[in-house]
Parts: sequence; C-alpha cells; structure tokens
Amino acid sequence: MTALLECVEDQEYLRAQLDSHSLLAFVADGSILPRISGVSSLPLPASRAVEFRSPDTLRVSFTLPNRGVVTGMGVRHGITLICGGGFNGKSTLLQAIEMGVYNHVPGDGRELVVTVSSAAKIKAEEGRYVSNVDIRPFINHLPFGKDTSRFSTSNASGSTSMAASIQEALEAESAAFLFDEDTCATNFLVRDGRMQRLVSQKREPITPLISRIRELWESKHVSSVLVIGGCGDYLDVADTVIDMCEYTPTDATSTAKAIAAQLPISIEPAPANYGPSQCRTVGMARRLGSNAKAPKVHTRQSISLFPGTDKPEATSVVVSDHDASSDSPGVSPDTDNESVLDLSALDQLVSMSQTRSIARIIHRIASSHGKSKTMGEWLALIDSQTLDELHSALGITGDLARPRRIEVAQAINRLRLACMD
Repeated sequence: MTALLECVEDQEYLRAQLDSHSLLAFVADGSILPRISGVSSLPLPASRAVEFRSPDTLRVSFTLPNRGVVTGMGVRHGITLICGGGFNGKSTLLQAIEMGVYNHVPGDGRELVVTVSSAAKIKAEEGRYVSNVDIRPFINHLPFGKDTSRFSTSNASGSTSMAASIQEALEAESAAFLFDEDTCATNFLVRDGRMQRLVSQKREPITPLISRIRELWESKHVSSVLVIGGCGDYLDVADTVIDMCEYTPTDATSTAKAIAAQLPISIEPAPANYGPSQCRTVGMARRLGSNAKAPKVHTRQSISLFPGTDKPEATSVVVSDHDASSDSPGVSPDTDNESVLDLSALDQLVSMSQTRSIARIIHRIASSHGKSKTMGEWLALIDSQTLDELHSALGITGDLARPRRIEVAQAINRLRLACMD
C-alpha cells in the first residue's frame, strides 16, 4: 500500500510541474509503453519490450518527493508531430500520452508517463450525434445553405464529427488535443496543392486542421500532438518532430524543417479568424430524469437510458427554462438508437465505474427541470463536488469512480436525447 501511495504522489507532483516547464506531457526513461495486446492494459514483458529512452535534446529532469531524480522526454506545448515508419511505435507513444491523464499502479510500466489532465483525444466518428455546435472555424457554406453556426445532425460525417469534437473540447476547456492520422478523416487533416487547384477554396466547405492548428495554439493556447505517417505537409507547422524507429525516439525537428524548406508547399490560409468558444445551455429529455433510478450501465462503453424497455417514448427536451418540442433541432423522438448512449469512441474512458458516474450525472442534469446551466457551469459544479455529493440523490454505492470533465462533456454531447442551446 505504501508503494502505491508513493507512486501516486509522485505522479500527481509530476503532473503539477508540467505547465511551469512548458510541457504538456512527460515520458520517463525506462518506461515500458507497449501493452500485451490491444485489449489489455498489462505491459509487454520486459524481455520482449524496448525501454523508452529520451533523445538528449528533449530530455528533462524532475526531483520527485519519493523516487527522487527522474529523467525523460518532455513533450513541449505547441505542435508536436510523432513520425516514423509503420509498426515502429508511433501510436504506442501517443496511447501512452493519452493514458497519462490518469495515475498508474506500480508495475504498469507507465508509472511516470504523465499528461496535462485536460488532454482530449480527437478522432473521426461517422454517424455520431451533434447538437447546435458552431463548427464554422472548420466547416462553412455547406450545400443548400445549411447553417454551421448551430450545426446539428444525427449522422455526422468524419469531417463534421471531428470539427464538432474540437469545438466541444474547447467548450470543456481542454488544453491539448491528441490526433492519430489512422483515426482521422483525411479531408479534415489536409488539402494538398493539387486538390486546391482542382476544387477552389470557394467551392470547398472544409477548412482543414492544418490551416487552423497554429491558430489553435497561438490564439487559444491549445497544444496538439499528432501521429503522422503519410502527410508531410504538417512539417511546415510543427514546433517539434519526434521520429520513432524501433520504439526509440529521436528529435528530428531540424531535419524536418530542412526538408520543409527544400520542398515548400502551399497551405491554404483560413478564411477568417477562429472566433470565440461556445457556451451552450444543456437541455435533456424529461423522461431521462423521471425514473427514480439512474440509467443502467452494462459495459464501460454503453449506457442503457431506459432499462427494461425496448424503445423510449416520444418525449420533450428541456432547453433553457422552457420545454422544447420533440422536433427540436437534432432530436428525433422515436429512433432505435436513442435508448442506448454509445461511448465506444471515448478512448480515454477507462473504467466501468466512471461510466456509472456519467450515467448518474446525466440523470441529475435531466432531473434539474427549470434549473438551466451551461455546459461549463455543469462541469464546474461536478468538479467541485465529491463523489458522495454528486450521487447522494440516488444513494451511495461503492462502485463509482470520478470521470474527467472531458469525458462527462463528451458523453453529454453524444446523447441523442440532449439538445444544446
């Protein structure tokens, strides 16, 4: 028990030091990043794993309360690319950074891999629900004049889902975005010179991430880490380039900058300034809060909103301090997928106990008729309360864990019986 407490204390101390050192993450020398399999959190045995070793140019050191001096790679604020050949550890490093928002137990291999607590993974989610999100920084002048300042859909594309996820994460006050090229929509990441010639900017609704990523950092102070294997245009906007070769990183920033200078490309400028972050009011279907019991959790990745029924009844949605009809934007009252909240795209949701807490939070918000709050106000209230305070209305149980504000916001934003205003 002492070893566990000291391990957690060191991680908490280390995470608290990141900002003062202009870092968004730290990966200690000697860490074991690979897992036994894609569905296991157990480390690959040391006999088969390559211990992490920081490049000298990126190495930093900290003195921890219990372990003393530790060294490792500092991932700086700004824009960081993780490059390299296939199967050389790019995604493994990013996944370790993703999970660095949580503390690890002794023996995990990632005990001293820490990340700023509000880092959010962004990925394409075709078919996801979106309610009244201002996606104009990335999507504009859609066909047939569809408004993107209050964009709603029950079936998002890869690009619109990524645009919505970024805007929602900004609303939840995320300080860092994590992207893996493998799980992103290509047309959202980049538009190369040939496509710019074929399809003019006036005809293209999408402003790609590459045209906004520096503005996200310079005006919003939101860092980005991207795994990039096939899109060299990002060399032009990167502050740091890490090259992974056989699970060993090297600092390739100077080489990348030289290549970018030798092979210049044209990055389309964004058509307008980014604009302010949203501040939407959270509205939910009344029926979600009418049951004395919270929605039922069967797995870490899904919540049954109406346990014991096949399909929810047509229902109204609470928006601000008044009811909205069931045909409110983005809300369809009688669809098969309304009764289950799918959280499978939330890569940083790690425990079924967190999902249980999210289910109870949804019930609490839906039960607060006439007490409208913005997303930010709800998240601040949730952060300020203990688990007992959060869940006292439904009774205290021993199988709850605190979710991050990022996952709470992500869950609410994917709830098809919610409507943001």
